[in-house]
Amino acid sequence: MRAAWSPKESSNRSRPARAHFGCVWINTHMALVAEMPHGGFKKSGYGKDLSAYGFEDYTRIKHVMTSL
Repeated sequence: MRAAWSPKESSNRSRPARAHFGCVWINTHMALVAEMPHGGFKKSGYGKDLSAYGFEDYTRIKHVMTSL
């Protein structure tokens, strides 16, 4: 998680793209909602586990076809 504070709008738009964080706040802090994944990438936290995106890691898709 990272917070960036800047009065320059151009800086505010480019920083999140360069940041390697799962949650980036611009001129605000700690505004989390359940629908948004948050946390880090790699080994820095639980990442997207508390959002709908977390189901992808716990789901295995299998195609089964049979003749009736």
